[in-house]
Amino acid sequence: MPKLKQDTILPTSEEDLILTKAAGEDQNNPELADEFIRKMKPVKEVLPNIPPRVRGRQKKPVKQQITIRLDADIIDYFKLPEKRQNI
Repeated sequence: MPKLKQDTILPTSEEDLILTKAAGEDQNNPELADEFIRKMKPVKEVLPNIPPRVRGRQKKPVKQQITIRLDADIIDYFKLPEKRQNI
């Protein structure tokens, strides 16, 4: 399981059961049968001529890496929970 962000709120067991039940009853999103999953193939096997998606170079660099030195109180200010949502 991937590492979760510090402020992530997970559903309770009861909420999880309600969500799972609702997902199972969704007619527009049926659960995949085991046989269907076994028949699945990688996209490269089914459509071998599709070129890979590659992101090109940026026209102009947007960000630049720098190093700055800050006082401890300034760093502590930006570490406050209410400030983290803006970073």
